[in-house]
Formats: sequence, C-alpha cells, structure tokens
Amino acid sequence: LVFSEGRTQEVALKTALGATRGRVFRTLLVESGLIALLGAVAGVALASVAVRMTVAFGPELLSQLPGFGLNASVLGFSLLCAALSGLLFAIPPLLRFQRQDRLNVNLKAGAAGSGTARDTHRTRNVLVVAQVAMAATLLVTSGLMVRSYRSVQAVAPGFTDAESLYTVRISLPERTHPTPAEVGLTHDAISRQLEGLRGVSSVSASSSVTMDGRDSHNQIALESFPPESGALPPVFRVKFVAGEYHETLGIDVVRGRQLTAADLTDHARVAVISETLAGRYWSDPADAIGERVGFESGEWWEIVGVTAEVHDDGLHAAPVPIAYFPATGTWREGAPFAQRTLTHVLRFTGAMEGGAAIREAVWAVDPTLPVTDLQTHDQVVRSSLEQTAFATGLLIVTGLIALVLGTVGMYSVVSYLVALRTREFGVRVALGAEPSTIGQLVLRRGGALLAVGVPLGLIGAFGVGTLMATVLIGVSPHDPLTYLSVTGVLVAVTLLATWVPARRATRVDPVVALRGE
Repeated sequence: LVFSEGRTQEVALKTALGATRGRVFRTLLVESGLIALLGAVAGVALASVAVRMTVAFGPELLSQLPGFGLNASVLGFSLLCAALSGLLFAIPPLLRFQRQDRLNVNLKAGAAGSGTARDTHRTRNVLVVAQVAMAATLLVTSGLMVRSYRSVQAVAPGFTDAESLYTVRISLPERTHPTPAEVGLTHDAISRQLEGLRGVSSVSASSSVTMDGRDSHNQIALESFPPESGALPPVFRVKFVAGEYHETLGIDVVRGRQLTAADLTDHARVAVISETLAGRYWSDPADAIGERVGFESGEWWEIVGVTAEVHDDGLHAAPVPIAYFPATGTWREGAPFAQRTLTHVLRFTGAMEGGAAIREAVWAVDPTLPVTDLQTHDQVVRSSLEQTAFATGLLIVTGLIALVLGTVGMYSVVSYLVALRTREFGVRVALGAEPSTIGQLVLRRGGALLAVGVPLGLIGAFGVGTLMATVLIGVSPHDPLTYLSVTGVLVAVTLLATWVPARRATRVDPVVALRGE
C-alpha cells in the first residue's frame, strides 16, 4: 500500500495522458499480486517449519491428529488469502482517480513537489493504528497467560516430591487371572517385588494416580444425606487403592487415618474421602468420620479418614471431590471383588532404579504381564501442564509476530513520510530550522499513531481478558502490571522504529534536498 501510494502522481499523470483506468488497475493488480504471492510462498515455507516444531515441542496429541499439517485445504486457503490481499490493496490507489477533481489535486501536488496531502496518508495511518492495537491486545493476552502459567507452577499440588515417585501401570487379564482372589494376590506380589528394589521406601497402587487422566466417576450416596425422592445420587470421582497410597504420594490426612494394607487383608468395608468432598456436606471434616458412604442404597463403607485437597485434574484445575475405596474386598452378601488394573507407585529415597529393573520385578511375578506407563510422576505432572504451556507459547509467538508487524508498519509509514518530505525538510533547514526540530516533527507523527493505537489495543485486551477469566489462575484478567509492562514495551519498540527515520530526517542536506527543484 505504501508502495502504490508513492506512485499517486505517476498514476495521475498516466491517467491525464489518456491511460484507461482498466489498464492502470491491471498494472497495480499485477504488482500487488506478485508481492502477495511472494509473501504467501514465504509464509508457506515458514509454516512448514513451524508445523514440524509444533509437533516436536507441542502436546503429544498433536502428532496423533489426522491431517495436522500442510495439506491442499491449508495451501488453498493461504493462496486465497494472498489473492484477496493483492486485490484489496490494488483497489485504493485506483479509487483516488475516479473523480476529475481528485486527479487535479494529485497533479498539482506533483507540480508542487510535496505529495503530503493529509488524506493521502489516512489509509496508511488507519492500518498502522490497527496493527499497533492488535499487537497491544495480543501482547497483553500472552502476558496474562504467562503470569497465569507461572502462578500454576507455584500451586501446591496436594502431594510431595513428584520427582521421587515412579509409576507403572499393570493390567491383569481375566484369561490368566480369572478370580478376584488371584487378582488381589498378584498385585500384592508385584508390590512386594517392587519394594525390594534398591532405594524404594514405599509402594502402593491405585486405579488412577493424581493427574494421570485415567479417572473414573460413580454415583456416590452418603447415608446421612439421602437424595431427594426420585433424584439420583451425586457423581464423584472414585479411586480404588492398595497399600498406604496417601503416605506414598505424600497426601496429608487431615482427619482420621488412611487406608492400609490390613484393610485389604481383612476385607474391611472402610473408605476415605477428600476434604473437598467432605466440605460439600460438613462444615468440619471431623464430622465425616464414622459416617457411611456407598455406591447404592444398602451397601455402605465407613468413612475412616479425610485427606487434604489434591489437584487431581492438574495444577491449573481446582481440586475435585474424591472417594477412596480398597482395591480388593467384598460387595454386599460377601461377593468378592478386585480392581484388575492398577498403577503401582514407588517412592524412592535414594538413587532410582531404572525402568528395566522395575520391569524385571514385575515379570518376576508373571512374565506375560504388559508393563505400561512406566515413568516418573514428575513427568505426569508436567504432562498435565502441556496444554496450558502450549497455549501460552502460541500466544507469546502470536503476540511477538503482531509486535513485529506493528513495528514494521510504523517504520514504513514514518520512513515514507520522511522520504516524501525530504525537500520540505531541506527548505526548513535552509531557512534556519534546527535538526532537532525536524526530528521532533517526525517523532510527533509516530507518537500520534501510538497515542491512538495503544489505547484501542488496551481496550481490546480488557475485553479479551474478561473472556479469559475462567482460564487464568492466580492473576486478574485486568492485571495492571501486565497492562503497564506491555504498554511500556510496545511504546519503546515502536518509538525506536520511529526514531530511526527521524534521525535520518535530521541529517537532511539542504543542498542535496533542493537540487531536484
């Protein structure tokens, strides 16, 4: 657009000499289209690299999505955008010559040698203001996400020392372990083998470990709080645990006791609930001790403990109500049951045994068992943050791209303004104007664009921040520090882009500038 506007006098002269508007438009369209096409080719090349980097560093789910990458649809859309851009920016210069009076104005401007009529800069100024505003909005948004991500990392998960925990998931097929008794004995034997590994201080197991995403939910009834007539019991998260699960993970028991290996051996009908669940019904968690909880009416487990809140869905999510039951036991009327698939959790106090040693310990019990999800629990915690980290990274990249575009736009407009007014500046210097005065004149133009673009961007960021309130953790969507920081960075960078051509304007040699006259 800057390039085409720089040729307004040339196009006006061609039109005055008889060139048809169609011919002028075709010339502008070809030139604008070539620029847009080159931009599209460069964009596709950068996108191919960006997609590979996204798959390499983004969540694992991306690599599993069908069609994620450059394909015919993406390329077609990119080329369509390029074509529309080329067409869009070829039209404004042509519209200036639709009226005879407009043609006369541009010819007179050419004769005068100024080319600085106010309305010839209006379109450029609007676009620069829009770029600066978008940069401000995206930078504030990414700044809020960065602060939220840092707050999430500081959240206490509810358990301790994830880097000292190892998890391994074992599923016992019904073909080789047909009875609940065999299932319980096999899982118990695996735990004993794992306890014998060097550096292991405790071992326990659960149907799902905190933040592993393998959660199950059931309708849970509380004997003292029966549902209203015709209503179904509420649905809560349920975990079946074996051994001292809470002690192994470092989850505090705020009232009562945790479930133990003895509870499994004795088939005790006891349960533990989280403080979040207890808070739904009792003002004091201690009041939950001795109450009974169950899956259906007439089948109850006594609550013997209340555990501290745990961020089971990840650090970015609020704690959820959880009920813990023994992994083996008896249902009503003495029918035995056992959880076939358990994740065994090992806590190390010294040097960790490698994954190979853990596999060997499992296969020492049954060499046919599949060993899956062998990893440190710290990896599980980091995986739970993957999506938040990825979204934050994308916003940062997008915000920086917007900042670059806004800076380039500001530099282009101000630099072009300096080029158009070189002779004017030469006259001013020849008549005694100080170079600093010329520089201030140019800086004021850039400052005026900033004074409009930045507030508009902050208003947009305020609206976007309101929409983001539900995904921000530990930071207000209208955090003043973020807004002030982004404003300072944006103003500093764009003023630097303005200062470069302004400095060039202060060095205008009046003899050289006026030689063209």
